[in-house]
Amino acid sequence: MEEILALDMLTLTAHTLAAGDGFSEASHRAALARVLPKSEVIKIHRRGRLAAYAYLWPKGGGLWHVGGFAVHPDYRKGGVLRGLLAEMRALVKANGVVELQSHVYKTNPRSLALHRRLGFAVIAENEKGFAFSLRLVADGR
Repeated sequence: MEEILALDMLTLTAHTLAAGDGFSEASHRAALARVLPKSEVIKIHRRGRLAAYAYLWPKGGGLWHVGGFAVHPDYRKGGVLRGLLAEMRALVKANGVVELQSHVYKTNPRSLALHRRLGFAVIAENEKGFAFSLRLVADGR
């Protein structure tokens, strides 16, 4: 959990605070302690450190929620994202996932762009962010 926490503190703090929500190491550690035990976690390491991760959990009926996803700024080029997405695709196929959902702050332009590029559709919106959904095809797109 500590390496995910460290990457989240690096990548999430600014846009979470900009969205008007609180974000501290202690509160995020507690949140991770609640969700990681029920999650499937994928990690990509490079040069002995966490380069990227994703965690997602089942909500029932083939619906899974992507609760966390981050790529270290030093590894945003060079195939790390491609590798993470490939591992997510394998996890989705192995678990019969038919839909992925995710939430993204409006203050996180990188994540918004990635969701759109991957084909996620907005299913809800409020003043802080969007709820996204991606219906998957039989090959686990």
